[in-house]
Amino acid sequence: MNSRVMVRLTAPIFVLSGLLLASGAFTAWYARRIQTETSADLERCVGLLGAAGRLSASADEVQVRLTQFLISGDLASLEVVPTLESEVERSVEEAARRASLQEEYDLIASIRGGCEAFRKQLALISRDDPEAPRAVRAVLERHVVLNLIPPVNRFLDHARQLLETTSASHLQASRRMEIALLVLGICGAAAGVLAGYGVSRILRRSIVELSIPIRDAAGKLNEVVGPFKVPGKEDPPELERSLREIAGRVGEAVEKLHRTQAEALRADQMAAVGQLAAGIAHEILNPLTAIKIIVQAALERGGSASVGGRDLEVIHGEILRLEDSIRNFLNFARPPTLDFRPFDARAALEETIALVSKKAARQGVRLVPRLPEGPVTIQGDPAQIRQVMLNLILNALDELPAGGEIGAELEVGPGPSGVVGSPAPGGPGGDRLTIRIWDTGRGLPAGLSDRIFEPFVSTKETGSGLGLSISKRIVESHGGEISAANRPEGGAEFTVRLPLRRQVETAAGRS
Repeated sequence: MNSRVMVRLTAPIFVLSGLLLASGAFTAWYARRIQTETSADLERCVGLLGAAGRLSASADEVQVRLTQFLISGDLASLEVVPTLESEVERSVEEAARRASLQEEYDLIASIRGGCEAFRKQLALISRDDPEAPRAVRAVLERHVVLNLIPPVNRFLDHARQLLETTSASHLQASRRMEIALLVLGICGAAAGVLAGYGVSRILRRSIVELSIPIRDAAGKLNEVVGPFKVPGKEDPPELERSLREIAGRVGEAVEKLHRTQAEALRADQMAAVGQLAAGIAHEILNPLTAIKIIVQAALERGGSASVGGRDLEVIHGEILRLEDSIRNFLNFARPPTLDFRPFDARAALEETIALVSKKAARQGVRLVPRLPEGPVTIQGDPAQIRQVMLNLILNALDELPAGGEIGAELEVGPGPSGVVGSPAPGGPGGDRLTIRIWDTGRGLPAGLSDRIFEPFVSTKETGSGLGLSISKRIVESHGGEISAANRPEGGAEFTVRLPLRRQVETAAGRS
């Protein structure tokens, strides 16, 4: 599926899913926070209420013990009062730890003041004093009933009211959470419905957009393989049937194209055969014409006169031309089998230069070799590589009938990416051999440099146009490449690049 369509389909779903996830996470966090705060408040209120209850019970017990003493006069009733005072103090300390409001702090301070005054006054009473009952009554009425019991009761009422308020707040928060969860569930369902509706609209639009190129392809196929009907509906089953029909028609079109290509190839082959026949006729006709003229001249002189030495040289030269033309045609039509083995490319180029040196001297051409110091070992067919070197140098000599310079260079360097090669042991470093043959002639004609290696394309009036084509085929069979260009200082330059070692694929394919 198109990436743009995928983005259009998944983006709303991801956005809605992200919003729902964020809402759910926030709701969970908020519920956790409320639960934690409410639990802490409830724990504090319960602890505060427990401390207030124990404080109230201890204060009431003190009041009861003092009252019993006043009624019975039994001093044993006063013995438990210090223990009750300690319990009151512990309850006050616990209430102080639980307190968090200023009202609570004030009540606790008032209770502490009442306890302290009660303890001091009770300590001043001597049990042997006949006036002890009256003093105890004064302490009971003034410090216990008036200063201790009322703040303790107010503190107990405050703790109860605080517990009720906290419980009501917790219940209200729970109801709010229920409403929030209900709203979140409704929103999630609504978002799912909206996302499904949006996805269906996008799919519908994509199907409509897909039907347009299908109809266009069907219209184009009508011109190639005949009428083709596309359904009017844009639903997936109809589009699937249309695509299957188009696939079948495309197969028919491909088969028809293959037949057309085969017919075009046969036509090209016939044209090449005609062109080859015309070239053979032209190359053979010219030497035969020269031989015919010499023979006719001899016949006109009476038939018994001997043919002169100059005529024999001409006949010999024309016969050599015939042999050369026929050999080129045979090499072009039936390439020889290559014999790959290591050989010295430097020595091969030196031998080729020595072979053409006399002809170059007769034309006044100076040969300029630039060769490495040591041998350059390369794996290939020595005879075929020498033929490439000889063809290039002879072509350069043909361009310099009145003298000039021809350069022959060898260079070993790194090859392009993908070329498998390595330097031969003892040879110069690098993995590719470059051969350059240049001259100071007229150079390549404009517009011909791209076609110079095609068969029957030549810059010479008497050339067959097969030498460079054969050279190109030899170079490519060695896994190399050949190119031609004009030099900035004048003349043409042919460059051959060969791997120093035969590629594994080439060796496997030609073994």
